[in-house]
Amino acid sequence: MFALGQCLFPRDGVLDIDGDDAGVVDWVDDYLGRMEPLARTKVRALIRTFDLGYTAWAGRPGASFLTASPADRTAYVEAWDESPIYTQRILSDALRTVLTFAYVESAAVVAALRPTRAEDSSKVRSSA
Repeated sequence: MFALGQCLFPRDGVLDIDGDDAGVVDWVDDYLGRMEPLARTKVRALIRTFDLGYTAWAGRPGASFLTASPADRTAYVEAWDESPIYTQRILSDALRTVLTFAYVESAAVVAALRPTRAEDSSKVRSSA
C-alpha cells in the first residue's frame, strides 16, 4: 500500500505532500478496520490482486511493486487504468478512490489546500 500511495501521490506532484506525509497507509488501515468483515476481505483481496499482478505484468518471478522503480510503478498503474478489460479498469478506479479519500482527508493536505489569510485578502481586493 505504501508504494502505491507514493506512486499516486508523489512529492513532486501538485502538492509537496506525498502519500507517506499524508498518512495514506494508516488511513486505509483504519478504514479497513471499521468495515464489515466481508467488505474488508474484498478490499484486501483487491489490494493483494494488484500487488500479485505486478509479478505477472513485469514477467519476472519475484518482481514486486514495492521494490519496482518509480517508472515501472507508474507504467503498471497506467496499465490498470487503461486496461482493455473493463473489470480491471473499474477495480483500478476503486483502489484509486480509496487512496484518494485517504490523501484528501489528511490534515497536511487539508492545510495545504486551505488559502492563507494573505490569499483571502488579495481575492477580496481583486474582486472589489
